[in-house]
Amino acid sequence: MDPYKFLKISPNPDGSITRLAPTPVVPPTPEQQYSSDQDKPLSFSKDVPLNPHHNTFVRIFKPAVIPPSTKLPLLIYFHGGGFVFSSAASIMFHDYCSTMAAALPALIVSVDYRLAPEHRLPAAYEDAVEAMQWVRKQAVDLDGGERWLRDFADFENCFLMGTSSGGNIIYQAGLRMLDIALWPIKIVGLIINQPYFGGVKRTDSEVRYVDDKIIPLPSNDLMWSLALPVGADRDHEFSNPLLNIGSPQHQKKIRQLPRCFVNGYGEDPLLDRQKELRRCWSHAECTWCRSLLKMDTMAWSYLSPKRLKLSLRMLVTSFALPLKLRLPVKLPRQKQQFEPFGLFMWLTYCIIG
Repeated sequence: MDPYKFLKISPNPDGSITRLAPTPVVPPTPEQQYSSDQDKPLSFSKDVPLNPHHNTFVRIFKPAVIPPSTKLPLLIYFHGGGFVFSSAASIMFHDYCSTMAAALPALIVSVDYRLAPEHRLPAAYEDAVEAMQWVRKQAVDLDGGERWLRDFADFENCFLMGTSSGGNIIYQAGLRMLDIALWPIKIVGLIINQPYFGGVKRTDSEVRYVDDKIIPLPSNDLMWSLALPVGADRDHEFSNPLLNIGSPQHQKKIRQLPRCFVNGYGEDPLLDRQKELRRCWSHAECTWCRSLLKMDTMAWSYLSPKRLKLSLRMLVTSFALPLKLRLPVKLPRQKQQFEPFGLFMWLTYCIIG
């Protein structure tokens, strides 16, 4: 197969690519008056510049209804897309964060980081650190900071959360945050959904799902070649951090991480790498939870409330948190279909809630 054709991209002489079928984007949903509750969206959202020089921004999501005098958990979220595709404004991730903000409830700061190959790694990791420092600035500047965060964020109850390449970013950002001053914000957990890692040697799951309909192996290899520093192979630390994870210095850092949750799905080609991550994090409080339901790579499925509650009970129990399990809030009809990563969203609801 031609991975360029599959991914609908075309290489340019300057090293950039033309994305021939870019992910549709949507504008934020501004806070305003609505004639009825039926017309009111699940969440309001707005874009705030992060680094104008890099053309990065954060899209903040706030539940449409927040009880008085309530402080909400704050999730700093990083979208997926193999480091090459998508944005915080992509319709999939916008709808996901909007629904999640209302259902948890929580404030979501979705980070629009720089993409490869125009900005190869570690650019996305640098943007992640900058996003955490931006949140810290809002916590310090209570008079002039961003109003939604100032009024509603519990800065001592912050989480880093990411999907796919965003999960990779969480791993790297989690280690980097140990070396920077973040007080008065407190990162209390890392929530990692289907983290995107690689390596030169093929794993059993990669061989088993070589023709995966979402990310066939040739396309996966191409995305890594576009994302990694020029000349690096998939055993670079950004792609395959497990090669050096056993060093005493690295283990020391891992043990300093907050509680971690890693999630994967049974038919993901990267499943074995996610399992290996959990094994190597055994000295930290990182618990691997694999969905016990039969589903495809990204959990594109309908789940009944009964099955959902059962799966969440199993997953939350294995995460070993003293949580009160609750069914998700009832959503409008059009939201009843679980979007990609939907099961993980409701799991997060139980972890945060």
